[in-house]
Formats: sequence, C-alpha cells, structure tokens
Amino acid sequence: MGIETKTLDFLEEYNLLEPGSIWVVGFSCGYDSLCLLHVLKKIAKQYSIRLIAAHLNHNWRGEESFSEQERAREFCEKNDIEFYTETLTDEIPKTETVAREYRYWFFKKAAEQYNAKVLFTAHTKTDNAETILYRIIKGTGVKGIAGIAPKRDMGSFCVYRPMLEVEREDTIFYCLGNALDACNDSSNYDKKYMRNKIRIDIISQLKKINKNVETALAQLGKIAEDYEEIVADITPDFNFETGVSTKDFMSLKDGLKRVVIRKFLTEKSIEYDFEKINIILDKIKENSLIKAGKKFSIADGMWLFVSGDHIKFLSACQDFFVDEDLEIYENQETYIQFLNKTIKISKFEGDSVSNYPKETENTVLADMSKLHFPLVLRTRNPGDIIQPFGMEGKMKLKKYFINKAIPRYKRDTIPLLAYGDEVLWVIGVGISEKLRVDGHPTHIIEIK
Repeated sequence: MGIETKTLDFLEEYNLLEPGSIWVVGFSCGYDSLCLLHVLKKIAKQYSIRLIAAHLNHNWRGEESFSEQERAREFCEKNDIEFYTETLTDEIPKTETVAREYRYWFFKKAAEQYNAKVLFTAHTKTDNAETILYRIIKGTGVKGIAGIAPKRDMGSFCVYRPMLEVEREDTIFYCLGNALDACNDSSNYDKKYMRNKIRIDIISQLKKINKNVETALAQLGKIAEDYEEIVADITPDFNFETGVSTKDFMSLKDGLKRVVIRKFLTEKSIEYDFEKINIILDKIKENSLIKAGKKFSIADGMWLFVSGDHIKFLSACQDFFVDEDLEIYENQETYIQFLNKTIKISKFEGDSVSNYPKETENTVLADMSKLHFPLVLRTRNPGDIIQPFGMEGKMKLKKYFINKAIPRYKRDTIPLLAYGDEVLWVIGVGISEKLRVDGHPTHIIEIK
C-alpha cells in the first residue's frame, strides 16, 4: 500500500475530509514533512480544503537554518501553498526538550492564526520505533512503550500523525520519485542527541537481527496500548489540576498510585522513569501526614502541594495567577486568586538595610516617593515599557524579556507591577530603575 493510500485511509478514519476545512502542516522541508505536504496538497485540492505549511526556524545551525527556511518558502510559493513561519531568537537554550516546547507553542500559534482545528506532523514508523526504544532505555514503563499516538488533543485543535505506518525510507523514495528537493538537516547526524544515536547505532544493528524491527516495535506499542486501556478502566479519574482528596489517593494500592502519577506526568509532558515516579510517591506519602501541607518540585516551574486534606498541582504561572488587573493601594493587602497569595506595599519601618533582596525574590525594598497609588498588578499589555535597573534609558518590555532570555510562551503569564504602561517590577525576574533606593527605602513590597 502506497503512502498516498495510507494517508487517505487515515484521513477517512478520523473524518478529516470535510470540504472547507483548514489544515496546518508542520513543515521542516525535510524528507518526511515534504512527502506529507506533497501528498496532502493533492488531497486538499480534491476536497476543497485550505492548506497552510507552518515552518519554525529553531535558529540552531546558523546559515543552514535560514537556508532551509527560504527553501521551504520557495517550495510553498512554487506549489501555491500558504506559508507561515517564525524564527526563534539566539537566547533560547538549544536542547531537545526546549525545542519541542517551542515547536508546540508555534503550532498552537499557527492554528490560532488560521482558526484551524487540524494540524499534521510527519512522524513516521521510524520515529515511533526511535521513541519506543528511547523510552524503554529511560525506563518509562508500559505507557512509554505505547509510542507516538496518532492523535493528540491540544484543546483548541488536534495534532494528527497520518504517516505512523510509513517508514522513513519510503518518504525518501517518494521525494526522489517525485523530484522533490528535500533539505538534509545536519543535526540529524549528531550523536550527542540520544534519538540520533538510537537511530544511527541501535536500530541499524537491530535490523541485522530483524529487518522488520520497526514493525515489531510498533506491534509492541499496540500491545502496550491495549494494556493501558485495561488499566484506564480500573484507575480512578483523579485530576491534580483541580485537586485530589489525599484520603482517596492514599486508599489506593501502590500500583494504582503509580499509575495515577504516571498518567498525570504524561498529560503534563513531564519526562519520567520508574525511579522518579517512586520518588514522587514517597514525597506524597511523607507530606500527607503534614496537616498544613508542603509543596515539592516535580519539574522546572512545576510542583505538587500535598496536605492531609488534598493534593494539588501548581505551576509558576499559577503561583502568581492574575485573571484581571488588580489595583494595589498602600498598606492594603490584595488577594491574588490562587493559593491565598497576597501582595502588600507597606512603608519601610527599619532603620537601615544591610542586604537587599535578590531581583528574583518575591520581596522588593523600594523608593516610591515619586510614585502615586494605586499601582496595578497585571500581565503584559502592548506598548509596555521598562527602565531596567541600572540603566538610564527605557526599553520595550518585549526587548527586556529577550535580554533576560524569558521564553515567549512564558511572557504572557508573568505577573507585573505597573504604573500606567510603565513596568516597575517583573515579578521573579527584575525591577525597574524607578524603584532604586539611593538613601533609605520608603516602602517594602511583598508577595506571600
């Protein structure tokens, strides 16, 4: 069965052929995505479906990255395909995890831009084999062995992977047979990335034992899926986002406790292994005996709060969640929705200061003699400016975030203390020169 037939069968299975639909396709211009885009172009034309190619330039490989971006653009222009692209800044950490986060942030942005409910990625059977082996090596358990899902619900849209039954060799042959000039990403051969090492060294060796190893691993994945369906039927539907009764959780057998934790980590896209699950379980058991409760870290910017009453997931943005502009007055405690956190600006009563809080702490000693109340606690608005601490001039808040290497997906959730369109404190990041203390602080600002 050819790639076009397999793709069409997939689209029919998931009822994706409705005329007038909008499809966004993740398009790197490599063999896999070029093959998928070319196939979908034929089908979209036949069914009067709008097609958009979305290309994210990770900006990892200098000129090579920009060359691929232009080749992707040229292909789309030549083939009358709408093209959407964005380039990441140099400040973003160059790791596989961060790249993945930004990729899905970009996909979400593209889907929203075109009001699309469907987004395709070109994951193949080979990608699935790599993923399953990677997770086996990492010790992620049966759920990990299930591999890449053909459909993933992202809330406002769904990600579909129609080529999971297609091997990478087949996409290469398709491109060559259709005179499609694919880009060849040099980083795909860098063995410092675990997935490359698995593909180049491990899978190639396994094929000497079983030439159909990719199919065998896919079958193992389907067995794992069957197992997961059975487990799901007997697993309580606990939601750590809204809160779980500690008593109910602790009443489960340890095996089911691990299943619940693993399900939650998977939903939050947090990498895990058997050891990590056991560490989290031990922490829950330990903290469940503390009536007032404690929180502990489960990933960067993510925690679980556990008390004798409930277990709840916390994130960095939730810690300072602001659902509307809050007016902040002097000597008045203002409640921030979530976790009973408050902000208070009080007159400084101390005689002297030996040490000032770090910029990343939730306390600021400030000179506010030239400011007027109320101030506002909010998230960013278009046109926001800040005078960075220690600088004479002002700059746009966007540039300030770039200079501080704040990822784009976090910028809309960071709480700000502002006066009009001027930001005085980017909470957890830095303060404005406007709050500088030259002599004696006039006020202390606290979030607790």
